Amino acid sequence: MIKLNKAYQQPLADEAYQACVNANEPLMKHSVSIFTADADVFVAPEKVMFAMQNALPELERIGYRYTILQAKYYLGYALLNLNELDDAVGTLEQVYSGSIALNDYLTANKAVLLLAQLHEKQGDIVAAAQAYKQHIAALNAYIDEYKQRSVAYYLAQADFMESENKLALLQSQNDLLQLESKLQRDEKVRTGLISVALLTLLLLVIYVLNSKRVALNRLATTDFLTRLFNRRYFSETVSRQLQNRRQQEQHSLVVFDIDLFKQINDQYGHATGDKVLQAIAQRCQQHIRKQDILARIGGEEFALFLPGCDLQHAEHIAELCRNSIAATPVQLDKLQVTVSASFGIASSSSADFDKLLQQADAALYRAKAAGRNCVEVAHSNGQAGDV
Repeated sequence: MIKLNKAYQQPLADEAYQACVNANEPLMKHSVSIFTADADVFVAPEKVMFAMQNALPELERIGYRYTILQAKYYLGYALLNLNELDDAVGTLEQVYSGSIALNDYLTANKAVLLLAQLHEKQGDIVAAAQAYKQHIAALNAYIDEYKQRSVAYYLAQADFMESENKLALLQSQNDLLQLESKLQRDEKVRTGLISVALLTLLLLVIYVLNSKRVALNRLATTDFLTRLFNRRYFSETVSRQLQNRRQQEQHSLVVFDIDLFKQINDQYGHATGDKVLQAIAQRCQQHIRKQDILARIGGEEFALFLPGCDLQHAEHIAELCRNSIAATPVQLDKLQVTVSASFGIASSSSADFDKLLQQADAALYRAKAAGRNCVEVAHSNGQAGDV
C-alpha cells in the first residue's frame, strides 16, 4: 500500500517495529523503517535521514547486503530532498555500484535516476546526461532480467504439462492393456478403434506441446517489438559461428543506431518511436542475405552479422540500409517522420566477437562525430574510415 499511496498508518508501523524489537529481530526492525521511509522521504526527509543513519551500523554488522543498499538508497534520497547534494552523490553512487554488483537492476535503476536529477539540480549537464544513460542501461537490464524470468516460468509450465500428459498417456496405455486382456475375438474391431483414438490423442498432445515449445523458444530469442533477434541470441549465435568458422574466412559486423531517436520520442511520443523502430527493421531486412543475422541489441541500436562477407561488400550492404532509412520518411497515418541512422563496420578473418563488436562500436561513434547519417569502417589497425 505504501508503494501505491505513499502513506501508511503510523500506529501499525510502530506496533510492527516494537514487535521486532521484542522478538530480537534487528533485520526485520530496520526493514520496517525502510518500508515506511518510502513514504516519509517526501514529507519528512530529515526523519528518514536520521533513521537510516542509525540503522546502517547495525545492518553492516548483520551483513545482509540487499537491506544495506535499500537503507543507503533512502538515505541518499533524503539527503537529496534536504539539498545536501555532495553527501547525496556519494551515497547514491555507492548504491548504484553495489546494486550492479548484486545484479539488482531495479535498485540500480532507481539510484541512477536520482543521481541524474541531482546532477541537473547542480547544473552539471554532462554528469546528468551520463547518469541518464546509465539509467537507460539499468532499465534495459531490469527489463531483460524480467523477460528471462517470465520465459523460464513458461518453460517450466510447459515441462510440467508435458509430464502430466505423459503420465496420462501411460495410464491410458495401461488401461488399454487391461481391456485387451478381457476382450474376446469378436471385439477386435472395437479394440482397433480405441487404439486409433488413443494414438490420435497422443499425436495431438505431442503437436500441442511442440507448438508451445516453439513459441516459447521464439519468445526467448526474439525482440518482441521489431520481431528481430534479441541481443542474447545474437551474441551467442555470432560467437558460436566465429569459433566454428573456416580458417581465414572473412566476416563482417555492422552496428548502427537511429540518429537523435530521443528527440523523436520526446516530440511524437514513445508509440511513434516504436513504429519507427519497426519500420527501420523492415527496411533493413529487404537488403540482407538469407544467411545474415539482424538483431536489435539496445533501445535504438541494431547489429548485423555478415558471415563470409568482406569489408567492401559489407560497406555496400550498410550503405543500402542507410539510404533506405534516410531516403523516405516513415509514414504514420497523417504523420511523416524523417529518420536517419549512423553505421559502424568491422571486418576480420581472425577476431573474436567481443573484439569485432568493440571495433564496430568505435566506428559507429566516429560516424556520430562525423555528423551522423553516414557509414564508418574500422580498419585492421582499429582506426575508422568514412564512407
